[in-house]
Amino acid sequence: MPTVKTRIVDTYVIAIFLSTLDIEIVTPILSSIAADFDLTPRWAVWMVAVYLAVFSIALPVMELWPVRQTRERLWLLALFLYAVGSFVVSVSSSWSLLLTGRMLQALGSGGMVPLFAVAIRRWIQTSRPYIRIGLTLLLAGVLVVLPLLSGWTASFFHWRWLFILPIPLVIILFWVVPRSTSGYGRRSQPLDIIGVSFFGLMLFFAMAAMAMMNPDEGWRAVIAPQVLPLWIMALGMVVPLFMVEKLVGAPFFTPTIWQDRRLLLFHVFVFLTGFSWSSVVLIPGWIGFLMPEIGNAEGWSLALIAASASGSVPLSRWLASRKGCHANFTLGFVLLFIADWLLAQIQAPWTVWVALGLWGAGLGFTLSAPLHLLLLQWLPSRQVRVGLIAAGMSRAAGGALGLIALAYVLGPVDPDLWYRHIGSMYPHYPRAMELAAGVSAIGFLSTFLLPRKSVERTKSAG
Repeated sequence: MPTVKTRIVDTYVIAIFLSTLDIEIVTPILSSIAADFDLTPRWAVWMVAVYLAVFSIALPVMELWPVRQTRERLWLLALFLYAVGSFVVSVSSSWSLLLTGRMLQALGSGGMVPLFAVAIRRWIQTSRPYIRIGLTLLLAGVLVVLPLLSGWTASFFHWRWLFILPIPLVIILFWVVPRSTSGYGRRSQPLDIIGVSFFGLMLFFAMAAMAMMNPDEGWRAVIAPQVLPLWIMALGMVVPLFMVEKLVGAPFFTPTIWQDRRLLLFHVFVFLTGFSWSSVVLIPGWIGFLMPEIGNAEGWSLALIAASASGSVPLSRWLASRKGCHANFTLGFVLLFIADWLLAQIQAPWTVWVALGLWGAGLGFTLSAPLHLLLLQWLPSRQVRVGLIAAGMSRAAGGALGLIALAYVLGPVDPDLWYRHIGSMYPHYPRAMELAAGVSAIGFLSTFLLPRKSVERTKSAG
């Protein structure tokens, strides 16, 4: 039987893996998409940001689906939404229609996560150790190769094919799912998800407000007539969120979050990790501009980051087992800071490749840090799983807002420059990377504020 910790982590790990796959597919082709739709970077990043935002909301909604729905129905709905979303993206003729398709894809991906977690857990229980190692290496290889395939597909064919090709696979899964879900039964009692809806509204209002700001206006951009109402709505959503969560019988954001300073700090910290990762969407374009002589430079840069991240995971686990997750976050944020600073200040080719390796290692350390161990110290075991899903929402929100913020720093850019080459859109690129480095520095400092032990658990142990 799986341990409590294993059941808690399954959904969280699968969610991160699926969102990472999407970023690796979309990022190398972002310049081609922007060229087709005549976009500035302020709006091009929404291709990724809107997916992260909707995925962060879809995961708890699909995970906490009403009890009367079986896992089979959930999966069929998730596959249908993903297939329709992929089709809409592949045939979209407008930016709004493309974003609609991305939202549908995110909803479908969120529904796939719970059953993936159950299926993988069952498969691991019945597999030999060497098979598990082989699966781990296979997944790492997919993460390394996927961005290369994405870039080559867009170069030789068209970026739309990357959204057409998954559709036949989804159709096959429609036939496989009824058999693979047999015996899974119904799920546990769901929690109220009204609070999740308010969280989503708060996130989208904040994203819209940041996207509408004009960097040329300085601080006045925050109070511009078209921006200030959006910020008011974003901040105002905290009030109904708090009120609803206090009234419902089974709140998603447990009252402990609002009463315990440690949990509030924990979610702020997780938000910072998501923000610090968002620069990975902009880095490949900068590499392509610095090294135009390298074919598919965007894909190669992401492949190096993925390889470095995968290689650092065993060391990260070893460090966490001896020093705790605080050591992982501390080292990870330091590496991310150094990498972002090098990419902002030094453009020598060898330095760029070193920076990419450091960035991937920093990602590996922060990504594989066992967050659930912190929550197990502060919450009852039955609440940790939901708490970890909420942490995933905070991390995705940090990534979505981080992308919008970095694009804001880049400033308004003529779409014609983007069309000629993605790197041309970066006259203020060093400023964006300096912002990313600054967030990593704040994340590093915040690791010292996270409590090392739970007072309650320490007393009970004594």
